[in-house]
Amino acid sequence: MTTPWLSAFRAAMDQSEAARGGAGANRMQVATVSPEGLPSIRSVYLRGLSDDGTVWFFTDSRTEKVAELKASGQVALHTWWDVTREQFRLTGRAAVHGAHAEGPFAKLREEFWGQLPLAERGDFAGPPPGRALGPPPLSVVPAPVAPPEFAVVAVDVALVDWLRLGPPRRRVLFRRLGTEWIEEEVGP
Repeated sequence: MTTPWLSAFRAAMDQSEAARGGAGANRMQVATVSPEGLPSIRSVYLRGLSDDGTVWFFTDSRTEKVAELKASGQVALHTWWDVTREQFRLTGRAAVHGAHAEGPFAKLREEFWGQLPLAERGDFAGPPPGRALGPPPLSVVPAPVAPPEFAVVAVDVALVDWLRLGPPRRRVLFRRLGTEWIEEEVGP
């Protein structure tokens, strides 16, 4: 399956990353729906992108975001790269690959965990995100392997809305129908 939006996405991402020296260039917003039907949005780092257009990031499996993703599976991602003046809105279904991940996602979990700085690993040993901290532990020794709380979220993208504010200004919608992508140029 050819994924026509990927080349523009990767080019914008690479130019942004190069301009910022890699610092924060791959930040994106993740929108989910709460059990009450309310939108919920937060920022994460884009950690990977496959040739078929699957996007992934990692998170703490104890977050509200994971509960919301497991309940509905629906997710929207948003990136804005000011260097290229491009916005990508990606919509699709998310799958959470946690402690029981298999195959390539089990491998990704361990690879991502190994790349995390020790200070960030320590967050997974504390209380669940959004809960009171309580007394500090005497010492936290981050696990050498990914703990059960560490999860990879993979998004199977089905709709992409690409807006380039130029020059030249351009907006293209990409919809996946089965194994094919339909491309439609629309007004910005």
